[in-house]
Amino acid sequence: MTEPSGHGQSPIVELKADGAPSATARIPVAIEGKQLQLSITVPTEPVKLSCILPILQGFANQIVAAAVTKAAQANEQVSCKAGCGACCRQIVPISPSEAHAVHQLVESLPEQRRETIRQRFRQAVQRLDEANLLESLRDAKSEIDEAQVASDYFQLGIACPFLEDESCSIHQDRPLACREYLVTSPAVECSRPSSSNVRCVPISVSTSWVLRAMDWDALPLGAGWLPLVLSLEWTEDTPEPTPRPGPQWIQHFLARLARRPKPR
Repeated sequence: MTEPSGHGQSPIVELKADGAPSATARIPVAIEGKQLQLSITVPTEPVKLSCILPILQGFANQIVAAAVTKAAQANEQVSCKAGCGACCRQIVPISPSEAHAVHQLVESLPEQRRETIRQRFRQAVQRLDEANLLESLRDAKSEIDEAQVASDYFQLGIACPFLEDESCSIHQDRPLACREYLVTSPAVECSRPSSSNVRCVPISVSTSWVLRAMDWDALPLGAGWLPLVLSLEWTEDTPEPTPRPGPQWIQHFLARLARRPKPR
């Protein structure tokens, strides 16, 4: 949430992860030349990295909003909208911590709804197995041609398990990579994506990369990401990184962010 501050002062953006006891710090940042004050509230007790996701999601939203404004100033308008779900058939790279968050989200659903979503995950895994893509994607340390795998995956037309009526049914909780992917090219072009016909909104820094890097630092995971459709089976055997006090996670996040990683 952004609140206007006094005249001539930077807007205040409140980012919060639930937990008690908690501590709040205000941090000045500049995004695409716009000065902001981040008011970050985190638990002071040790928590899992996935518990800090609301803060990273809020930060990503600010970065993307600034990028959209910059694109508009160049007469480029975002064409993404509800009902346009072509990109939801691309392979979605998520961090291990996001995989655990996805698992927790599914487990929190009512029983009938939970089984429906789980069945979609199972069907996606079956499609990957039939296409001989499953084993290489299951092995986070395997050497793969990412561009070719992404193309092969898209050709299978596997919809995200959370895609309904061509719209995201978990939009508020969607992965960071999904938040960072917006286009200004005609929506119809997303059904046959390539660098020549799809124009993505460039963002200054990738929070999805930062989160994956934080997981790389904490877990021996090689590539450090996995496809969203494998998140449920993956979390059955792989624990989250050791909990840390909330302020430590934020310090780690800001240190990684300072390296200004950009999306690939």
